[in-house]
Amino acid sequence: MPITSLRPKGGETVGTASVGVVLQFETSVLPVPLAQKNTAFSRLMARLEGSVEHKEGIAGARSWLADDLLVDEGKTVRTLRLKKGLNQTQLAELLGTTQAQVARIEKGNVDLQRSTCKRLREVLGVSADELDEMLDRQEKIYQAKAKK
Repeated sequence: MPITSLRPKGGETVGTASVGVVLQFETSVLPVPLAQKNTAFSRLMARLEGSVEHKEGIAGARSWLADDLLVDEGKTVRTLRLKKGLNQTQLAELLGTTQAQVARIEKGNVDLQRSTCKRLREVLGVSADELDEMLDRQEKIYQAKAKK
């Protein structure tokens, strides 16, 4: 049932909540898991990226995002991914992992296995030292955002 009014027990309608008043809410809308909420957008992006006329433009937009909007981040997994024109799902496929794992890597709040680091270095074209610096930078960025 949709919410039609706020009524305390006893039935009288009130304009503001008062001490000791119990409000009862009923709704028929169930929460939708985040993955289901994003499927329409994901399908749209997949269709656009599959289109010859849009694929290059989307890759260019990602590169622009990394170069111009995320310039303060410096060199991170996210900025290198974007410069290569990849979305998280595409990078995940190249790494043999999931999009969710790529998101965690980009946040810097995951301890990577050696094999994952090796694949990341190969895909992004960076050395082990560069990858270590990038992961440290990402972790600091994530921690600073979490404090806000």
